Amino acid sequence: MRVSYSDLLVFRLRPKGDCVNGNGRAVAGGPRVMPHPHVLDWHRRLIRLRRSFPALLDGDRARVRVDCDEDARWLRMDRGPITVVCNFGRGATTVPLGDGGGRAVLLAAGSHAVSARMLELGPGAVILGTAEAASLWERSGAR
Repeated sequence: MRVSYSDLLVFRLRPKGDCVNGNGRAVAGGPRVMPHPHVLDWHRRLIRLRRSFPALLDGDRARVRVDCDEDARWLRMDRGPITVVCNFGRGATTVPLGDGGGRAVLLAAGSHAVSARMLELGPGAVILGTAEAASLWERSGAR
């Protein structure tokens, strides 16, 4: 089953562990309600991805390149072999991927299509990696 981008944005956990919506109000069902299992799975995979790539752990902000288009409502962040692309708009958009060569999808929430230099992305987020990064991710069994 696919995780929708809105699922990822709606819930956040308080330190006590109770679940609230994006407005900070308790979700119906009481303080013990947990987010949808697919949202938890998405976060677990993000954590696993971060631990798998040293470029995501070093804290060196100088290695991060960010590009965005406020009118089209997308943001692209490149860090080492990893590219994160987010579409904050309501409709699909096209995001240039730059000169980094081919990219493979490592994780995705939302509809997407990747070509050599462009990403067609519906509302959501996609995490891309170089061919080498995708191979490492495959071998780790983390997909």
